[in-house]
Amino acid sequence: MDKNCNFAKLYIVITGYVCRSYLCGRTYRVIHCGKTSCTVHVICSVPQGSVLGPRMFILYAADLEDVAAKHSVNIHGYADDTQLYLQLYLHGRRDDMTSTARRLENCITDVCQWVSANRLKLNTEKTELLWAGSRHGQSSVT
Repeated sequence: MDKNCNFAKLYIVITGYVCRSYLCGRTYRVIHCGKTSCTVHVICSVPQGSVLGPRMFILYAADLEDVAAKHSVNIHGYADDTQLYLQLYLHGRRDDMTSTARRLENCITDVCQWVSANRLKLNTEKTELLWAGSRHGQSSVT
């Protein structure tokens, strides 16, 4: 998480001083076999395993729901995993499927832009599309 991006959201939950001291001025180094690496200044992210980390991520990513809502796409999130989903009743009309697919594509495009603007990374290797339906419903669109 970028310490400067969306800092206003984090400030609402935690006072400015505590939050700044939690996110800013951090360093790390590695000690292995008695040898110590150079000290590196951490310019973004939240300490792993921290109590506040998950809550801060929820606040940081809250705007993503607005992106999905703009396209009338449902969203479900758990930790840093997010699912976008739609329900479609075809009634034998192929144009319903096409417009729904287009709506989902547009939403994904906006999600990708949101991810980039918020300095996050979408893991495309974990991204997949699942099309589910009854045999009858799926045969009516092929």
